[in-house]
Amino acid sequence: MANYVVDASVILKWLLGDREEADQAKAVELLTGWAEGRNELWAPALWEYEVANFLGREFPDEAERRMNDKYEVKFRFIPDGKIEEQFVQTQGKEFPLLLNHNDHPGLNFFEKYDIRPGKVLDCTLKVIVKGTCPPMLFDFPFITPED
Repeated sequence: MANYVVDASVILKWLLGDREEADQAKAVELLTGWAEGRNELWAPALWEYEVANFLGREFPDEAERRMNDKYEVKFRFIPDGKIEEQFVQTQGKEFPLLLNHNDHPGLNFFEKYDIRPGKVLDCTLKVIVKGTCPPMLFDFPFITPED
């Protein structure tokens, strides 16, 4: 696995997606490699401030929205043992990672909890057997769903 340090200019290429921008294809390849588990990416601690400063200066009406973009993340639940409730099927299925109010997580969430593609996280499956709620809840003990 290759390690890369990316700066605000690379992150801005991901956010803005301008095909005419120099080295756009290289930036996208770094991100794709990370998503596929081929690369490890590192960024300076101040990357958010640098990106926000640029976006606020160049796109003042859109800066907040761009910094708060949300991402659709899916995960697979692999139980340690047999699930007793026959109506609960998790094998081979992907589930959305949603925060409170069915909100998708943003970049700050992934950074705070060090979540990246392929990472294995502790999770407990809670099965609801009465009522009208969806029958499954996934509890990640180290994640605060209000984030």
